[in-house]
Amino acid sequence: MKSFKFLLLLGGLFTAAAQAQTPDFAPASFSSVIFNATLTAATGGANGAGTFSSLFTSEGTELSLNANGTLTDPVPFIYTKTGSSTARIAEGANGVSPPVSVALTFSSATAGTFVATYGNGATQSGSFTLVAIGFASPLVNVSTRTTLAANGTAIIGFVVGGSGPRRVLIRAVGPGLGQFGVANALNNPQVSLFRATTVIGFNDDFGSGPNLDPTLPQQFTRVGAFGLAAGSRDSALVATLEPGPYTAQIRGGTATEAGEVLLEVYFLD
Repeated sequence: MKSFKFLLLLGGLFTAAAQAQTPDFAPASFSSVIFNATLTAATGGANGAGTFSSLFTSEGTELSLNANGTLTDPVPFIYTKTGSSTARIAEGANGVSPPVSVALTFSSATAGTFVATYGNGATQSGSFTLVAIGFASPLVNVSTRTTLAANGTAIIGFVVGGSGPRRVLIRAVGPGLGQFGVANALNNPQVSLFRATTVIGFNDDFGSGPNLDPTLPQQFTRVGAFGLAAGSRDSALVATLEPGPYTAQIRGGTATEAGEVLLEVYFLD
């Protein structure tokens, strides 16, 4: 009987040791990482063959990372760690693309295999590698407050450094300055984002219009920016930018508009 108990004890110890040695490769979160995939089989889905890359941001958005370095097709995602080396990514419908659930199996902290199952029954499978995007001592915020003359322009320049894309929040605050006792604020600021001479972003009235981004109030809170009233004529936009120089420009809503305005740039990740 003693020998039997001893064997049971040994068996329990071996089982515990085996469990303790199980590698824990799946990350607790999925943010600021580039997902490089190679398809081995597909019956449909967003990519039929070959390779593709995506950027997963710390704000819970996946963007397609194209061969020319541009980022397109943003879609919210939810990452869930389901085991020591398994995880799942869930995304809702995006335009004509149905919802998708992606099961990840990690063979190391930066590689593994995946199986994607779409809401329309299409599937994809293949292998992946991960590249983390690290930012050392990032600048959090730059801003300037100025009095804009009629038909005038306010400009602020900034540079995205490093080797990977960064997401920035840009705000043009006029009416929102009223909460701080500013009586002569610009009534209807509009903000444009330039790379060189090309406009790559624009907003007029952050809380309404065809380019409405309902996540903006959450972004304000995240970076510690003061809130803006719902329906105000202040402007704001979020953009994902490759390394390089940029300028943000504010103008009034009409040629005769004048007043004080605050132009802000926040780095989100």
